[in-house]
Amino acid sequence: MDIIFTWESLEEVFDEFSHLFNNHYNEIFGKELEVDKDTFVSMERTGALFFLTARQDGKPSGYYLTVATPTVYNNTVVEARDLGIYVIPALRKNGITSNMQEIMDKELKEVGVDTVLVSYPYKSSIPVKAGYTMKEILYGREL
Repeated sequence: MDIIFTWESLEEVFDEFSHLFNNHYNEIFGKELEVDKDTFVSMERTGALFFLTARQDGKPSGYYLTVATPTVYNNTVVEARDLGIYVIPALRKNGITSNMQEIMDKELKEVGVDTVLVSYPYKSSIPVKAGYTMKEILYGREL
């Protein structure tokens, strides 16, 4: 099993990976995702978006999507927010997610990020397994 990890332009490969975005969202929330491609492309053009892909035999097999920006309160502090880490079910449990996380962490450190934030559905154990610790509790209310 040869998996190739590559930094790719989301703008250039968006259509090729869009089914993975939808599969990921559907797995978590049970509904279809309507990705705002223009917003992602805009963030990518400013250098804030990081898109790492995993391919097996040239086919999209996973991705890691993160945005890194200065914080609102202190522009000398750069935080990253993970938007999605996904590997197709047939390739899970092979260390692909861990490999992508190591590659992403190295890149984010190089641009000055010292904290990576992630949001998951309430009571998910996935963040803890991936090495995250609770930094804050995010509350939401339905409108």
